[in-house]
Amino acid sequence: MFTRRQREPEVSGPYWRQRGWQLSAGFLAGAVVLGGLVALTSGGDGSANESSGI
Repeated sequence: MFTRRQREPEVSGPYWRQRGWQLSAGFLAGAVVLGGLVALTSGGDGSANESSGI
């Protein structure tokens, strides 16, 4: 029979060495890089007035 997984002990030391913080920072960095790539490679000509009908 399977037993419940034990909680990992609290990590003492600086916050940036904790796994949750590292995963969050990695996710945010990836989102920023992906957003930058989308912004740089978008095919628009910068003219918003034509599509909005103004």
